[in-house]
Amino acid sequence: MGYKNIAIGGLLAKKENTARFVTVRNESFLEKVTAEIRSKYPKDWLFLLGCFHSKRYALLKKYKIFGADFKGWIFNYKNPAEKRGRLIKHLEKIEEENFVKPLKTILSKNKFHNLDTDDAHEEFLELLKYKKKISKRLKNKEYDEKLNQLLQLEKNSEDELRAERFEEVNRFLHKKIYSLMKPKKLLVVSCSQRKKIEMNRMPAVEMYDGPMFRMIRKHKPFNYNGVDLLIVSAKYGLIRPTQQITNYDKRLSSDQIPTLQKKTLIKLEKFTKNENYNEVMLSMGKDYLCLFDGIDNVLPKKCVVKTTKGKIGQKLHSTKIWLSKK
Repeated sequence: MGYKNIAIGGLLAKKENTARFVTVRNESFLEKVTAEIRSKYPKDWLFLLGCFHSKRYALLKKYKIFGADFKGWIFNYKNPAEKRGRLIKHLEKIEEENFVKPLKTILSKNKFHNLDTDDAHEEFLELLKYKKKISKRLKNKEYDEKLNQLLQLEKNSEDELRAERFEEVNRFLHKKIYSLMKPKKLLVVSCSQRKKIEMNRMPAVEMYDGPMFRMIRKHKPFNYNGVDLLIVSAKYGLIRPTQQITNYDKRLSSDQIPTLQKKTLIKLEKFTKNENYNEVMLSMGKDYLCLFDGIDNVLPKKCVVKTTKGKIGQKLHSTKIWLSKK
C-alpha cells in the first residue's frame, strides 16, 4: 500500500455505564490483530491507539511496535477551573480549622470555578481580596502557599495555561510511559545573572540568558529524548524550566544557604520521586553546588551523580557533551 506510518485503531471498547472509560476489547484479539498487520507490513512504523499498559510492553517489543498511547492521561489533567476550585476549598478548610468565617459566594458552591461571566470574575476578585486579608491575620504558611498558587493561576494568560497543560501532559507521558521503556537523565543548572529585559515575566528557561541557557535553548535536548531539566536560583529555589518567573536581581547569600539547601533537597526528592533517572548532572558554580550536599540521600540508589569541573567555558562544554550522549 506504500504507507510508512500505520496507526491501528478499533481495539478498544467502551466500559458499561461510564461516559469516557474504555478498555482493550480482548487481549488475544489485540495480539491477533497486531500480529496480522505486522506480518503484512514487516518494516512499517506501527502505533497502537489507546492500548498502552506496562503489562503489554513485552507484546509491543515482540511485534516491534514504535509506540502506543492510552486515554488515562486525560484523567490526570486538571483544567484551570478545577484547580481554582480545589485551591478555594483547601483555603476554606484552613479557615474553618482556625475559626475564620469563610466568604460564601456562588464559587464556593461549585466544584469547577469557571470565570466565563463578568459577575463570576468580579466575585472571584472580591474573594481574592478577602483571602489576602485573612492571610495577613492568620500568618499560616500552608494558607499563604495555596493563596499564592491561586493568585498565580489568576495571572496566567491563555498561552501560559496552554504551555502549563502541555508540560503537565509531557510529565505524565514521561513518568507513566517513556520512563518504563528506558532510563532518563536529569540536568540541574543554576540561574544566570543575565536575563532578558524586554519581558518582565516568562518561563525560567527563556528568562535566563547566560551562556548555559542559550546553549540549552539552541540544542533543545529536553522533552522527548529522555533528558529533564531543573533550575536552582536564590529567589525561586529549585524549579521546573517552564515555571513563570519575573525579572529580578538577587544573589545567593551565605545566610540563605542552610534554609535553601534543605528546601532544595526536599523539592529534588519530590521532583525525582517515581522517575526512572539513572544519571544526574549538576552544572553550576561552587556557591550553588553546596545546596546539593546530601543529594545521594534523596535520589534512587542506582542513580549516578556527576558534576562539571573547571571554569564557565569548561562547564558549558562538559554539559553539552553529556547532553549529546544517549
